[in-house]
Amino acid sequence: MTILTPELEKQIVELRAQNLSQRAIADQLGVDRQVIRTAYKKLDIEGLPYNDKITPEIAAFILKSWASGTSIPQIAEKLGLNRSSIQDFMHRQGIDISNKVLTPEKEQQILQLRAEGKGYKSIAKALGCSSGAIRNFLGKAEK
Repeated sequence: MTILTPELEKQIVELRAQNLSQRAIADQLGVDRQVIRTAYKKLDIEGLPYNDKITPEIAAFILKSWASGTSIPQIAEKLGLNRSSIQDFMHRQGIDISNKVLTPEKEQQILQLRAEGKGYKSIAKALGCSSGAIRNFLGKAEK
């Protein structure tokens, strides 16, 4: 368990001043997000409002990544944001994220990994999809 020291508090304040999310700060400092949340409460630091999380540069990155086939979990991980922030942004842009179809190549990979005994979560992580997408595809494929 990480102890919230004055030095760690100082680092958190400095990183927050750079408009980093709690997740990004935790990742950069190598601590659990709960430590960051505790520091925010103790130091009366406000989290980033939605509009500050998605800067024009981040918006462009999200749209370009999505268009090239990158999944929302992968985009979120690269940016240090949570999936719901990315999903909210996509919805605000009028982008329907529910109809993203798995490519035939990914479908074959799913079937191969499932045949090897892999579970939904490990397949999803390997292919950059949600476990729900894997479950839905396999449910349809097995019928």
